[in-house]
Amino acid sequence: MFYIYFLIIAVFVVPNILLLGCKGSDGRKIEDTTKRVQNQPKPKTDLSIEHNSSSEKLKFVIVENNGTSSKKDINLTMVPDKNISYSLVKEASFTDYGNINTCTPLDENSNMICGFSNGLLFLKYLGEGSFEVEKKIRGLNYIEDIVSLESKRSVLISNGYMGLERYDPFIKELSHIGTTADGGWAGEIEVDQNRSYIAYGSQGVEIVNFDQNGSFVNDTNFDTSGYVQGIYLYSIKSMLFLAKGYDGVEVLEIKDDTNISSLSHISIENEWVNGVSVEESRELLFAGTDRSGILIYDIGDILKPKLIGTIESNTTLQKMELKRNLLFAIKDKKSLEILDISKIDDIRKVFGLDTGSYINSVKYTPIDERVYISTQKGIFIYHLIKESL
Repeated sequence: MFYIYFLIIAVFVVPNILLLGCKGSDGRKIEDTTKRVQNQPKPKTDLSIEHNSSSEKLKFVIVENNGTSSKKDINLTMVPDKNISYSLVKEASFTDYGNINTCTPLDENSNMICGFSNGLLFLKYLGEGSFEVEKKIRGLNYIEDIVSLESKRSVLISNGYMGLERYDPFIKELSHIGTTADGGWAGEIEVDQNRSYIAYGSQGVEIVNFDQNGSFVNDTNFDTSGYVQGIYLYSIKSMLFLAKGYDGVEVLEIKDDTNISSLSHISIENEWVNGVSVEESRELLFAGTDRSGILIYDIGDILKPKLIGTIESNTTLQKMELKRNLLFAIKDKKSLEILDISKIDDIRKVFGLDTGSYINSVKYTPIDERVYISTQKGIFIYHLIKESL
């Protein structure tokens, strides 16, 4: 690490001193000194990572105050943090039914509910990394997401064009929930206590309320005049972030079920936005795109969101999961990358996994440090281990 710092100082700082007789006050900044204007506002920088076989090539993407950007390549390979080591250790798998769209744990005993080609599987954990099918339900559409209500009295299942399903884990029965958004594509689900928010494709956003027993109460539909691909609930601020494909990112303010309004909009030209997530403690929005990687916005002022950097990628990003400063990104269909975003100007790839099979979804549960990877070959459960060296 010392040698990397030394080389950066030699390449960038020394020329600044020789040419200008002073050095920048921002030690993170990298500029072209031939174009520098004294007293010019200092740009924010972001460390971008490009996959390069066994090494990581560093590329700084500078986002100027006027919105333009420039790049500087540094011929270095990334040196991992010598004080921390990450690893994924496989604990269990189930491959008897092949393609699994998504899974979620039902209880502390590692029993799971999974969506497969046209139905649901209820898997009982037998120990020693194996499962058996306890129950199977066929005749459904495409299971996009499975989420438990906080009361644990209901499990919500988004069922593609067939809408929303509710599973009662106590009587072990599945029932359909008719909503005003039926006809759209039920996709990602966000839950706040006993209220759920569902991305419904061309039908916008569906808000569904349940009572303390997990029974359906009512629903409200908000038409966003666009296709809602992904969703993130910022509950403390009563905001809902929507990934809207070629229509960028829309932010809704939710005061109550009948008082929903569009608060802000982020246009991203010539890009399909397929996922959004927020790192709430620093008010940072991460927007996953098809070609430009992951765009990072400062949303401290939600009316004036500001692009501050990009995690570049030379492959398509399908989905992402962000929890506890770890960003799980599905890239190029078969690869999972784990990025440490605790330092926004020093984002690091800490682990990569090539499954050899198309990855449909990934879920991370920080409470037990488990990663659920659903693929065309089945479901694989890993334990994320973080060790101090």
